Amino acid sequence: MTFASQIRVVVRSEAQIEARAGDVLWVAAPFGLAALLVLAVAVGADLPLLRQLGAGVYWTMLLVIGALVALRAGTTEPAVRREALLLAGLDDSARFVGRWVVASGTMLGFGLLLWPVLVIVYGVGAAVATTVLGLLPLVAGGLGGLGTLAGELTAGTGARALLVSLLVVPLGVPLVVAGTQAAEGVVYGTSPLPWVALALTVDMVVLVAGLLAAPALVTAPRSIDTNRWSGR
Repeated sequence: MTFASQIRVVVRSEAQIEARAGDVLWVAAPFGLAALLVLAVAVGADLPLLRQLGAGVYWTMLLVIGALVALRAGTTEPAVRREALLLAGLDDSARFVGRWVVASGTMLGFGLLLWPVLVIVYGVGAAVATTVLGLLPLVAGGLGGLGTLAGELTAGTGARALLVSLLVVPLGVPLVVAGTQAAEGVVYGTSPLPWVALALTVDMVVLVAGLLAAPALVTAPRSIDTNRWSGR
């Protein structure tokens, strides 16, 4: 089986779990929409302030949901499925990349759900809305990668919720800053390219770190009798 085929197997399996669990659709999406609406109501009729806060609140909400996605990784994975993937001999890097693809797609879908609220409720201009939409794949990819890496690093630990927050939130701040400053740059007539480069750099660093750490992150579960499978 080629590397690309292995990635497709993992993506298909992860997407099925995500669709069945419905964490993002039924929990994260309503929470994010409600949070954006509540903040808009709290600010009130101050439309200039709403426009100024819009992009920053949008990216911050994506960061919060990124931590939730990281917590989901591993908790919704059936033990039997994990054992099957390990015993099938899938490449560790392919497993990481496949999970990253699904996590990034989840973040991208969530961002697309929130984007109309940013445009309609917060009343941001067309240039800002377009910039946010253009940067969304890069930010979603970075947050998806951080969430996947944090989820693998903390799998099976007792203080998983705290550890994931400590890993994802600080490391995801550069992505939030890049998205916010790129939108601000459009408003004040400066180039967003340096911030796009920052988001792309974070994505590349997360990818390299995940690929290098993948062999150490994937270990056989205790329920697998290694002696039995090795013939001893």
